[in-house]
Amino acid sequence: MKTEPTIPLQEIRQHINENYDVHIQTLEFLPVGEGAWCFRGKGDTSLFIRLVQDPLAEEKATSVSKFLHGKGLPVLAPLHHKSGDLISFIDGSGLSVYPFIHGSTLMDLMESTFTDEDASPLRKETGAFVACLHRIDRTKYAKLALPTEDFSRFQDESIAIIRMDNRQQNCPLIGELCHFLSVWRRELESLIAATQKLARMLRSEKLDYVLCHGDIHEANVLVSREGKRFIIDWDNVILAPKERDLMFFYGNALLDYLEGYFGHDVPRSINQAVVDYYVLEWALQEIVDYGTRILFDTRFDRDGRIDAWQQFQGLFEPGGDVEMAFALIRKMEI
Repeated sequence: MKTEPTIPLQEIRQHINENYDVHIQTLEFLPVGEGAWCFRGKGDTSLFIRLVQDPLAEEKATSVSKFLHGKGLPVLAPLHHKSGDLISFIDGSGLSVYPFIHGSTLMDLMESTFTDEDASPLRKETGAFVACLHRIDRTKYAKLALPTEDFSRFQDESIAIIRMDNRQQNCPLIGELCHFLSVWRRELESLIAATQKLARMLRSEKLDYVLCHGDIHEANVLVSREGKRFIIDWDNVILAPKERDLMFFYGNALLDYLEGYFGHDVPRSINQAVVDYYVLEWALQEIVDYGTRILFDTRFDRDGRIDAWQQFQGLFEPGGDVEMAFALIRKMEI
C-alpha cells in the first residue's frame, strides 16, 4: 500500500513486541506493493512486517512461504508468533513478520543500473524457479487447502463496480469514479463478456493444475546485497494451469524466462487461450481491487482512497492493465 493504515504505528510496534520474541524500537512505514501495508522494524534485528486486511489470506501466504522454504526454495519463512502460529491478529487484520532483506527488486534494478544483458541470468533463474514450483508433487501441499482455479474470479465483482450508481452517494471522489466508469462502461462490459466467454470454454477443457505463484513479475524477485535471490509476495498463490504464471513472461525478457522454464530442448507448449484469459482476468482484478478501496473499504483514509483513484485511472492509460486487455479483445475479434 502507498498510504499508511488507520492503525497507529505505535500500536503495531507494541503488538509485535508483545507477541513475538523480538524487541523493535522503531517502526517505519514502507510505501510499497498493493496487497499489504508493509513496515520495517528496527531493534535487536531488522524485520519486515506485513499487515493484511484478510487474515485468512495472510495465513495462506505464510503457510505456503514456510512450506517452500522448507523445500529449500528461495522463499523467506515467516517468524512464529509466541503461540506457534504464523500470523497474529490486530484490529481485524492479519500480521506477519519476516527477516528484513537489504536489497532491491529486479524491477528496481532494471530502472536503475541493470540492462537486459545484466538481467538475463536472473530472468532465466526465475523461469527455472517457476518450473521447479510447478513440478512439486501436489500431495506434498494438499494440507495447505489452497484455492483452485475455477475461471470465475472477479467477474461478478467487476460488474458490481462498473454499474455503481452515484445517485445515492454523497462523496465527490465516488462521483468522479462513477462518471469515469460511465464513459468506459461499454468497453468494460465487453471486457467482462469476453472474460466470461473464455472462462466457459476453459471450464469445459481438461487442464493440468499446478502450484502457481500467481504474481511472478519483476517486483517480486528480490536480490539481496550479497546477491541472494528470493521470490516474495505469495498473496495470489493458487492451483491453476501453468499459464497463470507464464502470462507474466513477456516483452524483451520473454525468451530468457521461457528458456529458464522449459530449457533448451523441451517443446514450449503454451495454451494461448489460457494466457489470454489471465490477461483479461488481471484487468478485472485491478478494477475490483482499486474500485473496492474507493467505494466500500472504510480501512482506507482519504489519502489512501485518492491514491487508489489515481491508480485506477492509470489502468486505462497506454500500457495499463485495462488498456492492454482492451487491445487483446480487439485482436481476438479480428
